[in-house]
Amino acid sequence: MAGALLPVAFRPRYRRRTDDGRGSGRSPAADLTVGRDYHTEALFLPDGRVAVFGSDPLFADKADSRPGHFEQRVEVYTPPYLFHGARPALARGGRPEAERGEEVTFDSTDTARITRIRLMRPGSATHVTDFDQRSIALDVIRHTGRSLTVRIPGDPSLVPSGWYMTIATDGRGTPSQALWLHIR
Repeated sequence: MAGALLPVAFRPRYRRRTDDGRGSGRSPAADLTVGRDYHTEALFLPDGRVAVFGSDPLFADKADSRPGHFEQRVEVYTPPYLFHGARPALARGGRPEAERGEEVTFDSTDTARITRIRLMRPGSATHVTDFDQRSIALDVIRHTGRSLTVRIPGDPSLVPSGWYMTIATDGRGTPSQALWLHIR
């Protein structure tokens, strides 16, 4: 389909970054094994993998005269960043809730390796579009040997109420297992 946007995780058309810094820093990953169409979805999973499913079930021919078959197979893609070695550990004692503008402390034995913490809104896509998806960088305001304290942004247009996956990432881009956090 001319002009269609394809997910970078599956069919990137980018050059690998070269030693001189040219290129996009992206490299090809796995192709899908099942043909996907208009009603395709890709969801980021709490363990760092990506689930891909769906197709266009309406018609099986260009004349729109034969009923189509809805693709029911689900593919789960495991990105290369999950093979970088040990993943950072992240834990939260107490309730899995926070208010906008509040400081939240996470425990970790890997605080020295953690370079970023983000909130990721879970997917809620339709027709390949997810209007609610967001990834929000959190400022680390305190860093001790066994804990990291972040501040949840106070702007409700940036952080609408609801559930988020909290993910810590190390310097190699390896993510932690997501922790669920409910923002009120």
